[in-house]
Amino acid sequence: MRSLRGVGTGEVFGTPVIVGLQLLPTGIASAEAFGTPNFPPVLTMAGIASAEAFGAMVIRHFHPEELYMELPIVALVKSTTSATPGEVIGAREVDVAILPIGVKHYFLVATLQSAVPGAVSRVELWDVTHGVMVTNSQISNTAEGDRTLFGTIISAELPSGVAAGDIRTDAAAEYELRLYRTSGTPGDIVSCSNAHLRIVWD
Repeated sequence: MRSLRGVGTGEVFGTPVIVGLQLLPTGIASAEAFGTPNFPPVLTMAGIASAEAFGAMVIRHFHPEELYMELPIVALVKSTTSATPGEVIGAREVDVAILPIGVKHYFLVATLQSAVPGAVSRVELWDVTHGVMVTNSQISNTAEGDRTLFGTIISAELPSGVAAGDIRTDAAAEYELRLYRTSGTPGDIVSCSNAHLRIVWD
Protein backbone atom coordinates (compact mmCIF):
# COMPACT_ATOMS: atom_id res chain seq x y z
CA MET A 1 0.00 0.00 0.00
CA ARG A 2 1.26 3.48 -0.83
CA SER A 3 2.34 5.38 2.29
CA LEU A 4 0.74 8.73 3.17
CA ARG A 5 2.27 11.31 5.50
CA GLY A 6 1.28 10.49 9.05
CA VAL A 7 0.80 6.80 8.32
CA GLY A 8 3.82 4.52 8.37
CA THR A 9 2.42 1.55 6.48
CA GLY A 10 -0.90 0.07 5.47
CA GLU A 11 -0.58 -2.43 8.32
CA VAL A 12 -2.36 -0.06 10.72
CA PHE A 13 -5.58 -0.58 8.79
CA GLY A 14 -6.02 -4.16 9.96
CA THR A 15 -7.55 -6.86 7.79
CA PRO A 16 -8.66 -5.47 4.41
CA VAL A 17 -12.45 -5.41 3.94
CA ILE A 18 -12.77 -3.33 0.77
CA VAL A 19 -12.36 -5.14 -2.56
CA GLY A 20 -11.98 -3.39 -5.88
CA LEU A 21 -11.38 0.11 -4.44
CA GLN A 22 -8.11 1.91 -5.01
CA LEU A 23 -7.06 5.38 -3.88
CA LEU A 24 -4.64 7.16 -6.17
CA PRO A 25 -2.60 9.82 -4.30
CA THR A 26 0.11 10.12 -6.97
CA GLY A 27 2.12 13.30 -6.65
CA ILE A 28 0.32 14.58 -3.53
CA ALA A 29 2.26 14.86 -0.30
CA SER A 30 -0.61 14.15 2.10
CA ALA A 31 -4.15 12.88 2.17
CA GLU A 32 -5.41 16.29 3.32
CA ALA A 33 -4.54 17.65 -0.12
CA PHE A 34 -7.06 15.46 -1.90
CA GLY A 35 -9.83 18.04 -1.95
CA THR A 36 -12.88 19.30 -0.10
CA PRO A 37 -14.96 16.58 1.61
CA ASN A 38 -18.35 15.92 0.07
CA PHE A 39 -19.41 12.61 1.61
CA PRO A 40 -19.67 11.12 5.14
CA PRO A 41 -16.64 9.59 6.87
CA VAL A 42 -16.21 5.90 6.16
CA LEU A 43 -12.61 5.14 7.09
CA THR A 44 -10.43 6.33 9.96
CA MET A 45 -6.65 6.10 9.75
CA ALA A 46 -3.80 6.88 12.12
CA GLY A 47 -2.69 10.45 11.49
CA ILE A 48 -5.58 11.16 9.09
CA ALA A 49 -8.85 12.59 10.36
CA SER A 50 -11.17 10.57 8.12
CA ALA A 51 -11.74 9.41 4.55
CA GLU A 52 -13.47 12.72 3.87
CA ALA A 53 -10.05 14.14 3.07
CA PHE A 54 -9.58 11.85 0.11
CA GLY A 55 -12.08 13.50 -2.25
CA ALA A 56 -12.88 11.54 -5.42
CA MET A 57 -12.07 7.84 -5.52
CA VAL A 58 -11.38 5.55 -8.47
CA ILE A 59 -13.17 2.18 -8.53
CA ARG A 60 -11.15 -0.66 -10.01
CA HIS A 61 -11.82 -4.31 -10.81
CA PHE A 62 -15.40 -4.03 -12.08
CA HIS A 63 -16.75 -7.51 -12.79
CA PRO A 64 -19.74 -7.21 -15.17
CA GLU A 65 -20.22 -10.96 -15.29
CA GLU A 66 -21.51 -10.75 -11.73
CA LEU A 67 -24.48 -8.52 -12.51
CA TYR A 68 -27.28 -7.51 -14.79
CA MET A 69 -29.05 -4.22 -15.25
CA GLU A 70 -32.71 -3.36 -15.82
CA LEU A 71 -33.81 -0.18 -17.59
CA PRO A 72 -37.44 0.60 -16.72
CA ILE A 73 -39.90 1.30 -19.53
CA VAL A 74 -43.19 0.94 -17.65
CA ALA A 75 -43.28 1.21 -13.86
CA LEU A 76 -47.07 1.24 -13.27
CA VAL A 77 -49.95 -0.88 -14.53
CA LYS A 78 -51.09 0.24 -18.00
CA SER A 79 -54.24 -1.11 -19.64
CA THR A 80 -55.94 -0.94 -23.02
CA THR A 81 -58.69 -2.49 -25.13
CA SER A 82 -56.84 -1.63 -28.35
CA ALA A 83 -56.08 -4.24 -30.99
CA THR A 84 -53.05 -4.20 -33.33
CA PRO A 85 -51.03 -1.99 -33.75
CA GLY A 86 -51.60 -1.19 -30.10
CA GLU A 87 -51.20 1.70 -27.71
CA VAL A 88 -47.95 3.30 -26.54
CA ILE A 89 -47.68 2.80 -22.78
CA GLY A 90 -44.06 3.78 -22.14
CA ALA A 91 -40.96 5.21 -23.80
CA ARG A 92 -37.32 5.95 -23.05
CA GLU A 93 -33.99 6.66 -24.69
CA VAL A 94 -31.34 3.94 -24.54
CA ASP A 95 -27.68 4.73 -25.16
CA VAL A 96 -25.61 1.55 -24.83
CA ALA A 97 -22.39 3.53 -25.21
CA ILE A 98 -22.65 4.71 -21.59
CA LEU A 99 -23.11 1.19 -20.20
CA PRO A 100 -20.20 -0.70 -18.60
CA ILE A 101 -17.98 -2.45 -21.10
CA GLY A 102 -18.27 -6.17 -21.85
CA VAL A 103 -20.35 -8.51 -23.99
CA LYS A 104 -24.00 -7.64 -23.36
CA HIS A 105 -27.25 -9.51 -24.04
CA TYR A 106 -30.62 -7.76 -24.17
CA PHE A 107 -34.08 -9.04 -23.25
CA LEU A 108 -37.54 -7.48 -22.97
CA VAL A 109 -39.28 -8.40 -19.71
CA ALA A 110 -42.93 -7.55 -19.00
CA THR A 111 -45.68 -8.59 -16.63
CA LEU A 112 -48.90 -9.18 -18.58
CA GLN A 113 -52.51 -9.85 -17.66
CA SER A 114 -55.88 -10.22 -19.40
CA ALA A 115 -59.21 -9.29 -17.82
CA VAL A 116 -60.87 -12.38 -19.32
CA PRO A 117 -59.35 -15.77 -20.19
CA GLY A 118 -60.16 -15.47 -23.89
CA ALA A 119 -58.12 -12.30 -24.46
CA VAL A 120 -54.36 -12.28 -25.05
CA SER A 121 -52.16 -9.45 -23.80
CA ARG A 122 -49.24 -8.59 -26.11
CA VAL A 123 -46.42 -6.05 -26.07
CA GLU A 124 -43.68 -5.17 -28.53
CA LEU A 125 -40.72 -2.81 -28.40
CA TRP A 126 -40.27 -0.24 -31.16
CA ASP A 127 -37.18 1.73 -32.14
CA VAL A 128 -38.96 4.96 -33.04
CA THR A 129 -35.71 6.69 -34.00
CA HIS A 130 -35.40 4.31 -36.95
CA GLY A 131 -39.08 3.44 -37.35
CA VAL A 132 -38.83 -0.32 -36.84
CA MET A 133 -39.90 -2.94 -34.30
CA VAL A 134 -37.05 -4.53 -32.36
CA THR A 135 -36.53 -8.12 -33.50
CA ASN A 136 -37.78 -10.79 -31.02
CA SER A 137 -39.51 -8.17 -28.87
CA GLN A 138 -43.09 -9.43 -29.37
CA ILE A 139 -44.14 -11.24 -26.21
CA SER A 140 -47.55 -12.30 -24.90
CA ASN A 141 -49.32 -14.24 -22.16
CA THR A 142 -50.71 -16.78 -24.65
CA ALA A 143 -49.01 -19.71 -22.89
CA GLU A 144 -49.99 -18.67 -19.35
CA GLY A 145 -52.21 -21.16 -17.56
CA ASP A 146 -54.49 -18.41 -16.24
CA ARG A 147 -54.25 -15.19 -18.24
CA THR A 148 -56.35 -13.34 -15.67
CA LEU A 149 -53.37 -13.47 -13.31
CA PHE A 150 -50.31 -11.29 -13.86
CA GLY A 151 -47.44 -13.32 -15.28
CA THR A 152 -43.91 -12.21 -16.11
CA ILE A 153 -42.75 -12.99 -19.65
CA ILE A 154 -39.15 -12.79 -20.92
CA SER A 155 -38.44 -12.40 -24.61
CA ALA A 156 -35.88 -14.27 -26.66
CA GLU A 157 -32.58 -12.39 -26.87
CA LEU A 158 -32.89 -9.07 -28.69
CA PRO A 159 -30.14 -8.60 -31.30
CA SER A 160 -27.80 -5.64 -30.93
CA GLY A 161 -25.83 -3.80 -33.59
CA VAL A 162 -26.50 -1.34 -36.39
CA ALA A 163 -29.06 -3.25 -38.48
CA ALA A 164 -32.77 -2.50 -38.61
CA GLY A 165 -34.47 -4.17 -35.65
CA ASP A 166 -31.34 -4.20 -33.47
CA ILE A 167 -30.86 -2.54 -30.11
CA ARG A 168 -28.67 0.16 -31.55
CA THR A 169 -25.01 0.25 -30.60
CA ASP A 170 -23.95 3.08 -32.93
CA ALA A 171 -25.94 5.88 -31.28
CA ALA A 172 -28.64 6.58 -28.72
CA ALA A 173 -32.14 5.66 -29.87
CA GLU A 174 -35.64 6.30 -28.56
CA TYR A 175 -37.73 3.21 -27.82
CA GLU A 176 -41.40 2.81 -26.99
CA LEU A 177 -43.43 -0.11 -25.70
CA ARG A 178 -46.77 -0.87 -27.37
CA LEU A 179 -49.55 -2.86 -25.70
CA TYR A 180 -52.46 -4.46 -27.56
CA ARG A 181 -55.06 -7.19 -27.40
CA THR A 182 -55.53 -10.22 -29.63
CA SER A 183 -58.35 -12.78 -29.38
CA GLY A 184 -61.26 -12.01 -27.11
CA THR A 185 -63.81 -9.39 -28.07
CA PRO A 186 -63.73 -5.59 -28.43
CA GLY A 187 -63.82 -4.06 -24.99
CA ASP A 188 -61.77 -6.82 -23.34
CA ILE A 189 -59.03 -5.22 -21.25
CA VAL A 190 -55.39 -6.29 -21.30
CA SER A 191 -52.70 -4.90 -19.02
CA CYS A 192 -48.96 -4.61 -18.63
CA SER A 193 -46.84 -3.69 -15.63
CA ASN A 194 -43.18 -3.46 -14.72
CA ALA A 195 -41.83 -3.66 -18.26
CA HIS A 196 -38.10 -3.19 -18.62
CA LEU A 197 -35.11 -3.84 -20.81
CA ARG A 198 -32.85 -6.40 -19.12
CA ILE A 199 -29.13 -6.31 -19.91
CA VAL A 200 -26.97 -9.28 -18.94
CA TRP A 201 -23.18 -9.38 -19.13
CA ASP A 202 -21.21 -12.52 -20.02
